[in-house]
Amino acid sequence: MWRDPNHLDKFLDDDKFLPKYTEKATDEMKANFLKLNNAIFCVGSGPAYDGGIEPWQTGAWGSVVNGKMLNMTQRDFYINDQFGLKTLDESGRLKLTIVPDVSHNDWTGNEDVIRKYVLPHCT
Repeated sequence: MWRDPNHLDKFLDDDKFLPKYTEKATDEMKANFLKLNNAIFCVGSGPAYDGGIEPWQTGAWGSVVNGKMLNMTQRDFYINDQFGLKTLDESGRLKLTIVPDVSHNDWTGNEDVIRKYVLPHCT
């Protein structure tokens, strides 16, 4: 599932999961994604490796392209709205929560992090 920026063609050709829902999403998938009232993504920032995701920016739709970290709005699939992420963002239905010094495992194992950043989205 790793989107290896040094072997992007291989990722797009061989990975059977992530590209299917992003770069290779069908119109039907996009329509389904756009049915969401809210899409919520939480990630911790800090060291490049947070214990589960590397670099952490990929948890907020970022990616390394040609050696440079691009944020979500600089990605082709966002610019071209390939699966509806841009539409959700511009309509206020995309929520990105980026929390300094929170590790990957904190999202499921740290009660304070869960109470403060996850549970408010569950109402």
